[in-house]
Amino acid sequence: MLSFKIKKVLYSLIFIITLICFVAIANYLLVPTTTMELKFEGYRKYDQNIDVLFLGNSLTGDSISKKTADELYGLNTFKYPHQGTNPEILYYLLLDVSSKHKISKLICDWDIIQVFQDPPYHYPHSEELYREFLRHSYNNRKLFFLTLKNSFKQRYTSSFFKYSSFPENITNIPAVIKSNRQHALQPNTENNKLLAKQALADKENYIPKKFNNVTVETSYKNTIEKSDIDYMILIKDFCNANNIELTVVSYPLPQCVEESLPQIKDFRRISADFFHKNGITYFDASIIDSSQDNYKFKDAYGHIFEEYQDDFTMRLVEKINTKKN
Repeated sequence: MLSFKIKKVLYSLIFIITLICFVAIANYLLVPTTTMELKFEGYRKYDQNIDVLFLGNSLTGDSISKKTADELYGLNTFKYPHQGTNPEILYYLLLDVSSKHKISKLICDWDIIQVFQDPPYHYPHSEELYREFLRHSYNNRKLFFLTLKNSFKQRYTSSFFKYSSFPENITNIPAVIKSNRQHALQPNTENNKLLAKQALADKENYIPKKFNNVTVETSYKNTIEKSDIDYMILIKDFCNANNIELTVVSYPLPQCVEESLPQIKDFRRISADFFHKNGITYFDASIIDSSQDNYKFKDAYGHIFEEYQDDFTMRLVEKINTKKN
């Protein structure tokens, strides 16, 4: 009788393990590869040292030219942006990167549009990010338990697998498998180049996309969320403990946004006061000459066209170095 019960338990375990393996394989082959996974995959394979780490959201991704930063610093820089990240996620990313690389300088972004949103901004890719952390943070016990706790707290316990986005038509499966394992989700550079030319040609009248989203449809407050404060302090403490030189940067916004949202000046002042009070080097990149020209921006959130990356990176690095000295 006991033997029968043991066999039953074993068969059940075998069935569950087989099911998990099946779902994992199906997930890998059939669910579209995301930009998050591509970034993690690229980072995991990166085996060079990281002297200067540019860490932040998509503003970091669009504003910084790694090639130009390498030349100016005379060091190896690494640009590691994730769309929509907040200070909490930046802290986890920093723990993750530092578990593999020795970092000398950290340039971290502070998105004032995102920070001062009301209600508070909700990071849209938490499920993907926590899944990647849980899958890859085995070499960093602190990061693993932090993300595991947040996975349960925010109900991302299913984040090891993705159950949505499977092909609706079974005949599409071969094509999906082929496309998912190639260089998926490359940016539409040709379209952006065309838009950049149109913006420059009509620069006196050009208004970046999503202007109303930023200036009309979004509400703001004049305070910084406690969680953002707490995680920025954690980032500072981690950098101090690991001899990492920390600089926090707010990237420019289009002039038309500044003019339509007078409170932006208050956001910049509140941010500068917070960082000064806590002994964190802060640089407001909107003071860089011509950095707020409307025609340089893809959208009102502050994403610039690739054509202006090199010039902006050069000016930013020069200003940061001047401020440090």
